[in-house]
Amino acid sequence: MTLQRKLLSLLFALVIFFPTLWFNSNSITLNYVSAVPIYDSSAITHSIYCENITIKIDKDKPSISFSHPKDKDDIFMLQYTKLILFNDTGDARFQGKEAVYTCNLSNAIWQSQNYISNNETHGKELKIVMHAILDIIELSKPTSRQGPGGPPGDNNQNHSGSPGNKPNVIQNALELKFQYVITEKNSFYTIDSQTITLLGETEMKIDISILPKLQLPATHMAIEQTLFQQNAKNENEDYFNIYEGEHPLMVRSSINETQNGQEIMHQYTNTQGPRHHLCYSTGSGLEKGFFSWVDKMLTKQGEKVAYSNIETSYRTDGSSLKLYTSFALFSVDPAEEYMEYIIDPSIGIIPDAFKETIDKSIEYIKNHRNSISLGIVFGIFTSFAIVITVVYLGKRENDHLNLVKLEHNRYYKNRR
Repeated sequence: MTLQRKLLSLLFALVIFFPTLWFNSNSITLNYVSAVPIYDSSAITHSIYCENITIKIDKDKPSISFSHPKDKDDIFMLQYTKLILFNDTGDARFQGKEAVYTCNLSNAIWQSQNYISNNETHGKELKIVMHAILDIIELSKPTSRQGPGGPPGDNNQNHSGSPGNKPNVIQNALELKFQYVITEKNSFYTIDSQTITLLGETEMKIDISILPKLQLPATHMAIEQTLFQQNAKNENEDYFNIYEGEHPLMVRSSINETQNGQEIMHQYTNTQGPRHHLCYSTGSGLEKGFFSWVDKMLTKQGEKVAYSNIETSYRTDGSSLKLYTSFALFSVDPAEEYMEYIIDPSIGIIPDAFKETIDKSIEYIKNHRNSISLGIVFGIFTSFAIVITVVYLGKRENDHLNLVKLEHNRYYKNRR
């Protein structure tokens, strides 16, 4: 049965049983989660519960799962898997062959705390902070291209490790912090004169702070983010809509993008403003969750504050989408107390329009059950809303018919 038929059947059932709902309102139960973020904790996870989103964060690594509270079929995953130091060859975006040092974030020892506060503007605020001190490991031989701290692998007093062919290890090279923030109401922040809106109880901001403890031996750094879905109903692979221009690019995770043994890396180029995003979607193009970021980062060195550009590249590896956020490293001023790079991505849910309509309809019936005239008007309004939803979701479900194939793993939807 198609989605349209299912929704039309539900519309028919609602019309038939509407009087029962109306006169026996005590049978109606509303399973809403509290209208403010709720925090819970176990030995292995931090949990956040809101009306529009449920979030679980691992305590032993920066791994996040999130979903709509009423949708058990689609769980979206975002994992921060690596930090990569690389020597850029010209475009400021990470390419696999440029890497010289790396750090696997799941191997670090993480500490975390949680905070709850109230704000007059955005209401209740829930914040979880995780941090770790990281070692970085050399991947390649020293090259002629030098970063601001000298050639990779240079065994000066800031480096430790064994000589010879064994990889060089720089111990305690940097501190990495993740600050997860979600608020009751919409909140706002400004980066490089651009105001960014965060949706209360629907979107979680992730403040990533990188604090080098010494001069890092490369020109640039990349953060590897791994995105995939769990329990995708009737799906053998994950789909993502990546918004670079007016029309989204659909990407499938099931293909390991390589050519002649080399990883294929796509350059992300946005033409639609400072805020970028991609969506977790179904094969039909229906979008349910998103990952968003801005094209600027904040750099602090003592009292000095500046904004610099962020560049993005991505590929699929056969099971997930790999997204690389890259930025230039600056020379550390020994006279300053610290150096800090700050990036502000976010994750969120796109609430299902149909479920929202039904839930709000039931809530309205319960609150106005004594008014027959209002009930009649509401019944007509609800029927109209569901018909509109049927048409809308039916169109979304058939969007894949308009996809134009460009490459084996890249599609443009409704390209003109």
